Amino acid sequence: MTEAISDTVKKCVQRVLQIDLGTVDIGGRENLDAWDSLAHMEIILRIEESLNIVLPEDKVAYIDSLDELIQVVKSTCDMGPGNGI
Repeated sequence: MTEAISDTVKKCVQRVLQIDLGTVDIGGRENLDAWDSLAHMEIILRIEESLNIVLPEDKVAYIDSLDELIQVVKSTCDMGPGNGI
């Protein structure tokens, strides 16, 4: 399941930012102009809709990389019914 979560997050990021993660190493948000605050919120909304979860607001604002985003999503999915896929 964790691989499916990671794939879903990556697909959402790719769609919103219109990039191919296979060819672009984004590292952190600061390394990619397209990942601005509006794109960040669109990514979050797409992930929440795709996985039927609600990401914690207190963590969403501080996500600065794809790896951090995946970890927050995985931990949210692990919280139990109503917060997972």
